[in-house]
Amino acid sequence: MKSYRLIMSVAAGAVCLSASALEVTLTVNGMSAELPRIQGTTDTKVTLKGTCDVRDLAMLLKLPESVTTLDMSGLEIAAYNYTYGDHMGKTTFGAGEIPSYMLFGTKVKNLTLPTGTTAIAEGAFSNSALTKLEVPAGVTSIGDYAFADSKSLKAVDLKGATTIGKGAFRNCTSLMAVNAESGLASVPEQAFYGCTALEQIPSGVTVIGPEAFRGSGLQRADLTNVTSVGAYAFAEMPNLQSVDIKDGTTFGEGAFYGNTGLEDLPEWNNNIPAMLAANSAVRLSSSVNTAVIGKAAFANDRQIALVNLGANVTKIDTDAFRNCTGIQTISAKDLGSNVPELDETGFAGLLDETRDEYPITLIVSDDSLSVWEAHPEWKKFNLRNSSTGQLEAFDDVVIEIERRGGVLRIASTSPLDNVQVYTLSGLKLFEGTNGSYSMEIPAETQEVIVARIVSGGVQKVSKIK
Repeated sequence: MKSYRLIMSVAAGAVCLSASALEVTLTVNGMSAELPRIQGTTDTKVTLKGTCDVRDLAMLLKLPESVTTLDMSGLEIAAYNYTYGDHMGKTTFGAGEIPSYMLFGTKVKNLTLPTGTTAIAEGAFSNSALTKLEVPAGVTSIGDYAFADSKSLKAVDLKGATTIGKGAFRNCTSLMAVNAESGLASVPEQAFYGCTALEQIPSGVTVIGPEAFRGSGLQRADLTNVTSVGAYAFAEMPNLQSVDIKDGTTFGEGAFYGNTGLEDLPEWNNNIPAMLAANSAVRLSSSVNTAVIGKAAFANDRQIALVNLGANVTKIDTDAFRNCTGIQTISAKDLGSNVPELDETGFAGLLDETRDEYPITLIVSDDSLSVWEAHPEWKKFNLRNSSTGQLEAFDDVVIEIERRGGVLRIASTSPLDNVQVYTLSGLKLFEGTNGSYSMEIPAETQEVIVARIVSGGVQKVSKIK
């Protein structure tokens, strides 16, 4: 066994240590001979050159805590097949392959990979101290959980066409971006789960797997190029404020579950699966125009004041709007006489059981009132035809006005900024606001009423008979 001496220059009571990097030239299966020198160094940087294989790279787990920079740019990784034994259950390794758990638990912050790297195996850099990494253009795959739990990792640059495995960046809580120069077509299951600092979805994504961004820090989800979104893919994201989608995208169960900061969803013509936005705070101001509103799709969302059903709705499933206590109005005018199937629990928690009716106005087309009144569940709503209620949408703001008896009821999907109510002869009945999303104003007069409403930057003026 070779011996090494640490040479120190002592002058005037001071110890001067060299700041140079330790440079090691490897031969295949030669790491074991060099390991004592590496483990004995006090240098913060180690440079590896020469040729190695998986047996050598597996020993990097034993790097001392002093090593924070590892330069492998001059290293060639040879293929190797185990005749006896294996590495983490795997026996065959290709040229350029980084093996599983190579830097697990080490203190390496800065890493330069060999230019000939072709693949990064499962967990290779998981639970590491890496702060950033450039992945060479020749890398075609990054394995499952490759960077998982690397809490200091802030950025990864993918220089080539690379696919990533499930959980690849799971719980990388400092990760702000993965920059994919050739695009990243698919984001698999849990790829960015718990990435609370993440600012953007990688470019080129068309398929998003289950829980892919669950608990992440995204403020906006631009899904206009995405064709498929997996179950709970964008669930429980407190910073998520807006979503952009395209028609035809399919969504898995609970895709936007538990998003208390997401105020609204765009007009919805796609499928609405179970739990889509349950336990969220969306106001659902735009039209819902999908065949089935799935089980518990919006359950426990108390911010919904108005539900606008499009012409394609055929079924409202079990618990779809359970405990949505903010709902005051449903517009079904576009459905005409095509009364959708309604499960008896569709609006569970909203029924006034003492009167067996829902304290919710249901606006239907003028010629279909009798059809809705014949339905065993829909008849329990406060049915009004469209001549007694008005509903208009202005971009993201929906304003509804209804006159019933001696009361004028106004509701909006944005807080009411100002309300003015006059008779047609000019008598002022009301002016002001209560700062909420709805209000009721006494209107005992038999005259036609003119209402001017300002809400969310939108102004609406209507005549109501």
